[in-house]
Amino acid sequence: MSPFEYDDQRLPIHGASFVRGLGAELAAAAQSVYDDWLQDEDGIDEVYGGGGICHDVADRFVSLLSDNGVDAISVQAAVGENHIYAVAALSDGVWSVDISPYVYETGGGYVWRKRQGIVFTPEHLDVERISDEVVTGDQLAERFSE
Repeated sequence: MSPFEYDDQRLPIHGASFVRGLGAELAAAAQSVYDDWLQDEDGIDEVYGGGGICHDVADRFVSLLSDNGVDAISVQAAVGENHIYAVAALSDGVWSVDISPYVYETGGGYVWRKRQGIVFTPEHLDVERISDEVVTGDQLAERFSE
């Protein structure tokens, strides 16, 4: 099996440095979601209503990571604000992969306004260890999803 084929019962072979190496691709994925977010003067978008885009950014991150042989899921946190981000099972633990919503939107709860003129770069990425435990894709979903 090649490292790019999906097998959610294998231990991860890629570490956080590999994910950071995907920074340009992850930033481009977030940029695509951001660029498609078209709010009117009242802050309403046909797809998102008055809400933000973090869930679609997280989903793009999960897809890109999975395409590169990394088991990942999206998770929701409700500490302070409602936010959805990616979590990846890596050879050096479990890591969050995210761009802070405050980079690209303002607001709170379920009502967000787009910050204009944002261009994402790899420096916007937050790749942070949330557990030292090395887990399989199945274990990631069991232990870190809602």
